[in-house]
Amino acid sequence: MNILKSFLMLAAPVALLASCNKVEIAGSYEPADVILKASVGVLTKSNPLGDAEAQAKFNAGDKIKIQNISANQSAVYRLESDGSWTPGDTRLVWLSGENYFSAEFPAGYRFCTDQSDEAGLSASDKMEIVPNNVDDFIATDDGSHVLSLQMRRCNALVTFKIAKYNDQFSADEAGITDFKAYFKDGSDNIVEVTPYIRDAQGVHKPKGTAGKLGYSYSAIMEINDSPAAAEDFVKLDVKVGSEVTSLNVTGIPVFEAGKAYVYNLTVGKDKIAVDGVTVKDWTSVDLGGGNDEYEAVFDGDVWDGTVATGFASGSGTETDPYIISTGAQLAFLAEQVNSGAGSSSAYKSAHYGLGANIDLKNRAWTPIGYHDIQADGTSMGQSFGGTFNGNGYSIVNLNVDATGTPNRTAGFFGAASGCTMKNIKIINADVKGTIDAGILVGYMPGSSSANKIEHCAVSGTVSGTQNCGGLIGDANYGDIEYCNTQVSVSGSNGRTGGLVGNAFESKLVACSASGSASGTWCVGGIAGVLFCNCEVYSCHPYVDVTASDWRCGGFAGYTEDKITIKDCIVYGKAKTTLSSNCKLGGFIGEIFSSTTVTGCGFCGTIDAPAKADGVYVGAFIGYDTKEGKTVDCHYESDPTVDGYDAVGYIADETTSSHDIRKVD
Repeated sequence: MNILKSFLMLAAPVALLASCNKVEIAGSYEPADVILKASVGVLTKSNPLGDAEAQAKFNAGDKIKIQNISANQSAVYRLESDGSWTPGDTRLVWLSGENYFSAEFPAGYRFCTDQSDEAGLSASDKMEIVPNNVDDFIATDDGSHVLSLQMRRCNALVTFKIAKYNDQFSADEAGITDFKAYFKDGSDNIVEVTPYIRDAQGVHKPKGTAGKLGYSYSAIMEINDSPAAAEDFVKLDVKVGSEVTSLNVTGIPVFEAGKAYVYNLTVGKDKIAVDGVTVKDWTSVDLGGGNDEYEAVFDGDVWDGTVATGFASGSGTETDPYIISTGAQLAFLAEQVNSGAGSSSAYKSAHYGLGANIDLKNRAWTPIGYHDIQADGTSMGQSFGGTFNGNGYSIVNLNVDATGTPNRTAGFFGAASGCTMKNIKIINADVKGTIDAGILVGYMPGSSSANKIEHCAVSGTVSGTQNCGGLIGDANYGDIEYCNTQVSVSGSNGRTGGLVGNAFESKLVACSASGSASGTWCVGGIAGVLFCNCEVYSCHPYVDVTASDWRCGGFAGYTEDKITIKDCIVYGKAKTTLSSNCKLGGFIGEIFSSTTVTGCGFCGTIDAPAKADGVYVGAFIGYDTKEGKTVDCHYESDPTVDGYDAVGYIADETTSSHDIRKVD
């Protein structure tokens, strides 16, 4: 039992949260053959670039390998033209009692590096099937002879789109004659892939076709645990007339199974710029690399603004959580947590799980938990301290406006302390606040790493004054892992970030942010401020960062007091509108003290002011007060104004040391 469980969990550790397909296996003891009946949900099988209808079908000739490990048997089933699945020479049998099953699609999976046609692309779209209960992996025939299993995607779909040719030449003149993409597999090998080419109308083109404006290049890539900052991610040849120029983008990021990534590329005569990336669930795919599943169809509850008197089911324990299936039940949770009185206080620390998609219909949402700072400086509020599992369902059209209450936190959760949040998706949110504003959580206090946020994704807009972040406004004592944002964040005052506005004693692992972040001081693609014992690993911003005051960085605006950053790459832009009192860095605006950055890269662009007194701009770090250290770091782009170094200014040369190289 433990061996089987370990095998299945190792095979697809990240993919367990992906969407699933239902596969049914039926068996008879007489003659004891297992009969396969398969159906597809919204995920593709052999149509990875098809529309929603195409992705909902198996193709004739598709093969699935099924194993009954209890019987030490395996068989390959093939889909016939009449829709039936037939086994080969080997057949499976049911055993009485418990049976342990696993399955793989396509049967005999072998990754294909030439994905320039449908066959190569489809062969690389690996899926595995595990039983519904991932803690069990067992099935017993109940007399119906049917076993229901779940299929999970193991790889990621990555699309590169030629979004723009620079004005140095006409887009009609230029064409891409060769295109290669690279990923790092689980054995740390760098693998070269020839992608599938489509024109601007979505028509497939053979490899070697000169790529024009709007062409896209798609490849299925295996997932990896850590980035490769110095390795080529993209290599291509641009041909203008008889002149051919080879260009590249370095820095292979981390990919998550079951996700679709779309990179927008601007191609110039001497460089390629990555002008943003979108990350979505790999459900249906268009030329942009993935449709928003809510825009296509919404299957769930539409909130009418009322408040329920209870939940759909459950008792609030870890094994029997409260299930929330309607907007009214969500509102009931907010009401109980915010009252904090009598029996309601128990709701703050209970266990919850979503049971359906919920459309909040842009109605005014009262956050779950709140934190107010009074005029005299004292604070009051109620914090959510339980466990909330989104179970892969989506909350859409969240609307929070806390601007009418000065210094009140704003988010789906207004305040949360000692909490666990996982598998939550919030789509098309609009959050307005003053201090501490974020789509998922406005304010997250706590102690001793008491807060756990994992596998959450949000999209929308956030605005406020101070501590504004795409995911969390003010994150204290938190572990934030495998989360991503697609946001526009603006703060009229300080500490604004694409993922978090302010982080204190927190750990960020394998997170990404895309979109834009703008504010006055301390603005960053991942975090506005990283303060006191923060650790950040394998996080990547694709954010256009703009500050109207000091301390602006593509990754973080400001760092202070024992900060560790490792294996992170910046793909966005860093810009300041100041002409004085400026601290601007491609990676970090200002290191105030004790910050170590290892194996990181800046692959974006810097829009810097002209050199002047009080202007400190660096291609990697703008200003290092003391105790800054970089190891094996690199940057690709110089600021738009000549004369700036990798580090704009180092105040204390005796306590700082930097290893930063320019990569062409």
